[in-house]
Amino acid sequence: MIKALEETGQSLPQDYARKPYLYPHLAHILQAFFQLDSDRNFRDVTKKAKVDGKDANKTIKQPMPISFNSIARYANIYGYDEELDDLDEFMFFIRKLDNAYMEFESDKVNPDVKR
Repeated sequence: MIKALEETGQSLPQDYARKPYLYPHLAHILQAFFQLDSDRNFRDVTKKAKVDGKDANKTIKQPMPISFNSIARYANIYGYDEELDDLDEFMFFIRKLDNAYMEFESDKVNPDVKR
């Protein structure tokens, strides 16, 4: 794709150009994050919206962070808790991914908030 775009003088789409690189030795962390994501809770958030030109309230589901207990349970099942360093590293990366996800979701719900 990159070569074809270069040949036609086009640039990469912004989302593709910003795509993060996943180091192979961390792929299991991303897999764990996706599995833990299914254990996420949601809360109802009411936002003001315009419906047919009139003010109205709109209720949306907003994700909550993955709970510590869910992460600890996963770590126990898959052996990340056998050594403190492994558990600390696992928790660090899951929290980083979860924080990025929560920021992404927050931007969708509150697009006018500048970061």
